Amino acid sequence: MDEAKVLRYLEDLRRLRGTWVAEPAKEREVDRVEAFVGIRLPQAHRDFLLAGNGATTSFGYQRLFGVGDGSQDIGPWNAHETWKFAWPMPLDDYLSIGQSGWGDQWAYKLSDLRRGIETVHWLDHFMLERADVPVASSFVTFLHGFLTRAC
Repeated sequence: MDEAKVLRYLEDLRRLRGTWVAEPAKEREVDRVEAFVGIRLPQAHRDFLLAGNGATTSFGYQRLFGVGDGSQDIGPWNAHETWKFAWPMPLDDYLSIGQSGWGDQWAYKLSDLRRGIETVHWLDHFMLERADVPVASSFVTFLHGFLTRAC
């Protein structure tokens, strides 16, 4: 069910002006990032990456990261020295999966993923703080909001 929703959202994104969806990732690329961060992504997120390895909306204002070696791919982007070092609180428990043009981050809590909870949190670039309340209860819910919020 979630896979069908993810594929439908990707098709909707591809049709909208000002959006871009990358070519599908290879399964080994997704596996490599999961090994690097030590967790398995939610199945719907894996389905997204295997159908479209990252996306942008609103002419690049919002970005969902893909997997690979680029600076805004999930693995390299989440290295401590890329951006997490600049925040006043530790962010080692967060895995950023996307960002806005302002620098807000959308992220999973790794400790939640390990328990099977896939909520997506908002990290506020302006206040440099975590949001206590998740912005979405699942990747599918987040993806739907991502699409409707921006487009």
